[in-house]
Amino acid sequence: MSSQAVPALESRDNFSSQFGTMMSMAGLAIGLGNCWRFPYLCAQWGGGPFLFAYLLVVILLVIPFLIVEIGMGKGHGKGVADCYEASWRNRPFSMIFGNFFAAENWVQNFFVVGLGSTLLYMVYSAITTKWDDIPADQIYGEFKGNTALCVILFLVVIVMIAIVAFRGVSKGIEKISSIVIPLMLVIFILVFVLVCITTPNITTGLNYYLNPNFGKLKSPQLWSDALVQALFSTGAGPGPVLVYGSHIAKHRESTMMGISLGLMDTMAGVLAGLAIIPACVAMGIDPQSGSNLIFLVFPTVCSKIPFGAVIGVLLFFGIFCAGVTSMISNQECAITTFSDSLKKARTKVIPFVIAATVIFGLLDILNVKADAFFQYMAGDLTFLPGAMMGSITYVYAFGVKRVRTEFLNPTAKVKLGRWFDRWVQFVVVPIFIFFCARSFIMLFI
Repeated sequence: MSSQAVPALESRDNFSSQFGTMMSMAGLAIGLGNCWRFPYLCAQWGGGPFLFAYLLVVILLVIPFLIVEIGMGKGHGKGVADCYEASWRNRPFSMIFGNFFAAENWVQNFFVVGLGSTLLYMVYSAITTKWDDIPADQIYGEFKGNTALCVILFLVVIVMIAIVAFRGVSKGIEKISSIVIPLMLVIFILVFVLVCITTPNITTGLNYYLNPNFGKLKSPQLWSDALVQALFSTGAGPGPVLVYGSHIAKHRESTMMGISLGLMDTMAGVLAGLAIIPACVAMGIDPQSGSNLIFLVFPTVCSKIPFGAVIGVLLFFGIFCAGVTSMISNQECAITTFSDSLKKARTKVIPFVIAATVIFGLLDILNVKADAFFQYMAGDLTFLPGAMMGSITYVYAFGVKRVRTEFLNPTAKVKLGRWFDRWVQFVVVPIFIFFCARSFIMLFI
């Protein structure tokens, strides 16, 4: 037994540096949700109130859980299904639910990769300043109506994420994240500065975004939206965070990774909001939900302000970078979990994951109903149960105390005390379960 276990541990491809780990974790979390759902929810709740609630939720609730989940992954060095088995001591149960929730994250790529191809086209539209003469909705419609171009750009994105998968964790995920994430954050900052300089009445938009109306903080729905967005944005619960944690060497510090993941994800969302919402408000344009905010609303704003083409190119390229790193983490969650649970080499699992992404991704592009189905399945319908199951598994079934004492504190620069166990057990997870269950039930009412 021992002669077989040692090579498996030694052959695991782990992150090679603290900086690379931090950037990879940030790439996992910073995605399209930061770029359109976070700004939209900010706008929906009047800017400041949602931002204030979101910051409190991330610091007090989400970051402590991220620390636990990363520690759980690092300690076991395995994917979701194997960590479930270590917690529940029931292999059939763990194989079914662990692999299911890992696949749930991967299903997001069936529609997200198509959105990535749209972002590439919008970069081209910004470079050629098409939106100066053609309305944004017409440009978007022309692209969606050009099936051949949609498929070509879709395959370009597929090739990109497939190359990263085959190169592995240290030479693929870590290397691209170490370049893309700092670049993306610089782009968002630059876009914000340019928007502030070029947009008339920008102070009106900034006041809207940053000044909290404390009266709205009394709404339970505000706190529910803030928590669900924080969970969805960071990927806490269903598996991606645990999988990336499983690629941290056991001698490395991981407690600070949970803190940096939560803070960098929040910073990206705030910067994306600063780049988009104040400009919309200043120009008297109503921000809309989802992809409309990026593909229809913001191009309209850019067409009305100086240097709009430059701002558009930077913003769409930055969002594309965020989307790519999220696609990579979605597929890695499935690749690592399937490889570990089925005891197959990742090189044998990757072709299956990529081929299925191509098949169902093309179906998503060619069929509007398939697109709606995949978004519904991979959204709240499966994510929320995955977040609840993950929090129960790691904190109660395996035990937050064991995670802290066995996996976190031995290599931590700052040791966590018993207070941390009680906070996570009696405050963090019960609040997670309540609001996730509430939001899940609301889907059917």
